[in-house]
Amino acid sequence: MLKLSPEQLAESITSGDPGVYFCPLLFSHLYADNAGRWRLCCRAAPFEEGYTVGNIPPQEHWTHPRMQQIRREMLTGNLDLTRKHCQKCLAPEAAGRTSPRELLNRKLLARGKPADIPVLRDASRASAGGNYQLTERCLELKLRVFGNYCNLACYMCAPVNSTTRLKELRQIRDGYWLREMTVPDRPDFFESETDYQQFIEGVLKLLPHVKKIKITGGEPFLLRRHHEFLQRVVQTPHAREIRLSYDTNMTKFQLGSSNVLEYLKHFHGVTLSVSVDGLGERNDYIRYGAHFDEVIQSIEVARRYPNIKVDVSCATGVLNAGDIHPVAAFFDQRGIQAKFNMCVITKPVFAQARHLPDPLKEACLTRIEQSPFRSRFLNVAHMLREPRDESQFQTFLRYAADLDALRGTSLFKLWPEFKPYANSGA
Repeated sequence: MLKLSPEQLAESITSGDPGVYFCPLLFSHLYADNAGRWRLCCRAAPFEEGYTVGNIPPQEHWTHPRMQQIRREMLTGNLDLTRKHCQKCLAPEAAGRTSPRELLNRKLLARGKPADIPVLRDASRASAGGNYQLTERCLELKLRVFGNYCNLACYMCAPVNSTTRLKELRQIRDGYWLREMTVPDRPDFFESETDYQQFIEGVLKLLPHVKKIKITGGEPFLLRRHHEFLQRVVQTPHAREIRLSYDTNMTKFQLGSSNVLEYLKHFHGVTLSVSVDGLGERNDYIRYGAHFDEVIQSIEVARRYPNIKVDVSCATGVLNAGDIHPVAAFFDQRGIQAKFNMCVITKPVFAQARHLPDPLKEACLTRIEQSPFRSRFLNVAHMLREPRDESQFQTFLRYAADLDALRGTSLFKLWPEFKPYANSGA
């Protein structure tokens, strides 16, 4: 292998040189899914059964011979092993479509001169052969090892990610909807507390190379282990060099005597992507257990911290495809960006916006087209233009009726436009 300088590597990426198939995630990203399985990224195929956070420490995964081989393949264009894991990027690229890998590369190269981009400098050193080694602070971790407790039961959430939702769905028709969604209980990642603590020690050893940690749950701010982890990180000299990123329902900061904001203020920067899917009562129906006014109050509290940035992530589906303009306008007036394009609901299938009755879909599309925020709604519009399935919409209505019966809520009170289509065969 000939050593590629950062500039040569950047040029190969830009030109589409077949001798280089570079993905920055392989050189800067540690990811495990909600079953605890190590993957190259959220789109990649998992490794074999048993290759999990419970028995493969983070450093061992990062330096595993298979990881090193895939990195070498990406620097030579010989993709024998890469093809087994990266089809969700290789397939669209072969069809002439833009892949997530290509978007990531564009974002990477937009950061500045190649020689000033840490991940390119480290990849350049590895391009001469041998194993890839971290020497720069360029590593991004995604941690979901702190538990899946959540205080909300959002209608579209994968039950494996919320203990409250699991408990609720088990009560409905003897777990009928759990079986319909074929969602198992979340496995225990670690056989013992000792195993968990060893994993955390492994993460702490990586901190000199970490620039960002994304933390998910459950609801991260209500997970005891998460608070304990932050306490250990802020005791190191590395917290001030690290950015944190969260998906959070922002309903509570306090866990016992511990306030998460007291930890967050020690980090270089924190991004809170707050889950809000509607305004007022509609949001509280979608994110059952939330109180809209309290969430807005919590957002304003967090924004007082100079190192904390808040945005809103709106998971858009059958219940709120018609409300995205008011949501965008509400937060825009407060100087907060609401994001939609990355959060279009695909599962459960019956919650997809495309299954709305045609007159309702047309009304949604008209509102999107007339909105000054329509560039944020492109993926929502694409979903709405997909063909509908009446049986899926009726499945959704039955599902909502079962939730209403348990909760004492009313879908048709908040969405009266749905009532004419109940069992109508529209």
